Amino acid sequence: MFRKLFLIFLIIFLIIFSQNQKSLKSDVIVVRVIDGDTIELSDGKEIRLLGIDAPEKNEFYYEESKNFLKNLVLGKKVILEKDFTDRDKYGRYLRYVFVDKVFVNYELVRKGYAKAITRIPDVKYNDILIEAENEARKNKIGIWSNDSFK
Repeated sequence: MFRKLFLIFLIIFLIIFSQNQKSLKSDVIVVRVIDGDTIELSDGKEIRLLGIDAPEKNEFYYEESKNFLKNLVLGKKVILEKDFTDRDKYGRYLRYVFVDKVFVNYELVRKGYAKAITRIPDVKYNDILIEAENEARKNKIGIWSNDSFK
């Protein structure tokens, strides 16, 4: 009996896992950068970069963050990776973004254009994002160059 239940559970898990894998990655073009952590795709979807938080309009380093993201992704094909949560409360898709083998979320944090944020259960890259933020803070890079931002 236990063996049958285990086998059924395993099959269900594999089906769900394989369906998630199919939806984890897709190639699309970025047509607009909304701010330092939000982009719009050629298919009309808005993507909020997971695991990071960039300055909002009228905050220190907003324009720099937005421009850095623009230079990284605008007009380029990106690969999107989903964690657990599909969308935020505003209906934006939550994704990790990669372009030309560059992990965009990580680069924004590493170069001080955004800070790392932990939102459980979406923690796949949490450790490396926090590590990148600690380095940027230590070196007073970007947003961390202004003592009032912290």
